[in-house]
Amino acid sequence: MLKNQSITGSEFIKRITLDVELTYYVTLAKLLYPDINPVEFEKELATASNGFKKILDKYNISAKDRVDWSAWENPIPTSVTDTASFTTFIKTYLQQDIDIANEGNKVSPFTSAVEKLRELRSNIRKIVTYELLSDDDYVKYILKYFNALNSFLAVGPPAFRIEQILALIKAGVLTLTGPGMVVENEDDHFVTYSSVLSDHQRYSGNVLIEGRLPQPSAETTQNPLIKNLLANKMARIYSLYLSDGTLFKTGALDVTTETAELVTPNGKIMPNFFLWGLPTEKRHWLTNGAPIPGVNDVRLRMADMIAARIVKSAK
Repeated sequence: MLKNQSITGSEFIKRITLDVELTYYVTLAKLLYPDINPVEFEKELATASNGFKKILDKYNISAKDRVDWSAWENPIPTSVTDTASFTTFIKTYLQQDIDIANEGNKVSPFTSAVEKLRELRSNIRKIVTYELLSDDDYVKYILKYFNALNSFLAVGPPAFRIEQILALIKAGVLTLTGPGMVVENEDDHFVTYSSVLSDHQRYSGNVLIEGRLPQPSAETTQNPLIKNLLANKMARIYSLYLSDGTLFKTGALDVTTETAELVTPNGKIMPNFFLWGLPTEKRHWLTNGAPIPGVNDVRLRMADMIAARIVKSAK
């Protein structure tokens, strides 16, 4: 499948991270470095051609204040090795999360940076929707890397929910198994433990409730409409053709770029049959995220267009 490739995946991720870092450092300077002229500082960062290190050195930005993406991706320190140290870390981490959330996204450097990730969503959606990355880069850099990073940093519950979780942990009502959670069957009950923590503390129960949101997939969904569309060969899975000759099935139903009309298995467009939202996730990007005010969100514009087309065709 030919793509309108205009940028590599690595360059795309680099531009996102630099934009996020710029917001972080400008907010940091305003908060902790009063001697820095924020206008001049931002201008130098924005026009940097090879990263920010030389500029940060010039302005004596402390090493402890610099962005560490590896720590953002996985904040659990190496000192956390057992259940007790993990629980202590999580309580501290959640309290810090609550504190910076309550400061607002205009004061805290970290929350300002995370807010920038949200502001970039419209641009990221355009890159995905208009297939501006090669299939290989889309799988490697977006599906297998950036989606998880973005979800961890920029998607989550409001502060009061984190306060409730923290209170339950402190009260001993909520127990954390730790990273690398494993669930096994033993006789007539479930057993779970962390595959990472050294003590492998085990917990058992008669009921297992899966409380996560699974990845949407038209191939495994129980939605009768989607199952019927595929069974009757009215729809097809949006697939990516990788350079090694393999076919990567995304699990999304294929639709047109501009109008979100269903694409049939033979590549034809089914006029006025619109599909928009979760069933097209990975053909589109972050279809379940709440729109941000003031960005002319593409999902709202697409919904308006679909509604207008339906009304027009019904006349």
